[in-house]
Amino acid sequence: MARPSKYPIHPRQLVLQVLQNATTPLSAYNILKQLADCNIHAPMVVYRALEVLLKEKKIHKIKGLNEFIICRCEHQHDISLFTVCELCHKVNPLKDDSFVQYILALKARNINITQQANIELPIICDECQK
Repeated sequence: MARPSKYPIHPRQLVLQVLQNATTPLSAYNILKQLADCNIHAPMVVYRALEVLLKEKKIHKIKGLNEFIICRCEHQHDISLFTVCELCHKVNPLKDDSFVQYILALKARNINITQQANIELPIICDECQK
């Protein structure tokens, strides 16, 4: 029998809500700080929720920043392409089917791509160039 949760809303849903409301990528500890009012104080609760949300492809991990964003991509593939501003850390998804097809073609050359590949292109965004 499943153990009853001490949280009124499942932590996974709370983490998802925090990321949906975020305007920038968030670290696990920034998410944890935002959930303090929900009586969530253990980092492992957030890390477990993030792990499941990643597997469900509802969020992306921006490895270069070690932060997370909500998936707003409308992709039907396991490859995501992002620009990441090196100054303000703003992240934007890119939809480039020809690039995705090129990456997928690498499989034919026996290059094994992990199931959920995120490709991050470092840029300086227009706002930071001003």
